[in-house]
Amino acid sequence: MKLHNNFIKGSEISLIKNAFLGGGLAWFYNPSVVFTDGKIDYPDNYQFTHRFYDNDTIVSDHIKLLYPIIDKLNPKSLIRIKANLIPRTENIIQHQYHTDYDYEGAKTSIFYLNSNNGYTIFRDKTKIESVENRLITFDCKKEHRGTTCTDQKVRIVINFNYF
Repeated sequence: MKLHNNFIKGSEISLIKNAFLGGGLAWFYNPSVVFTDGKIDYPDNYQFTHRFYDNDTIVSDHIKLLYPIIDKLNPKSLIRIKANLIPRTENIIQHQYHTDYDYEGAKTSIFYLNSNNGYTIFRDKTKIESVENRLITFDCKKEHRGTTCTDQKVRIVINFNYF
């Protein structure tokens, strides 16, 4: 696992934040944060997402905003890029553990767009706080889960899956 603080330049993070939080980006409702067999459901198990890249295709023109991050990651090939917007809750809610993909050698990088009291936690209890402009990279098969936050209106992360 590798953790990077201040991953991109301040001017680059400002452009991304303005687009994501200023109404310039369309967010799409997902009825579940982690898709399971349908047995796990609770009122705050939802999020809004924006896909940038999926199935070998750029699916959002806004991907250009993410080029500074993609360039620094320097992937051989992309699997998926997706932003998650999780609304604030009264108490921190930990969502279900999951893996992003089961591909041998694939990586996941989570980029934290805004600072808040939410976090990512791994099965081994490693906890990564949501700090603006932080990036964590780990094996795609490593189980992890995210949370809501209570101190900001939303928690936004950008999830990169790649080789």
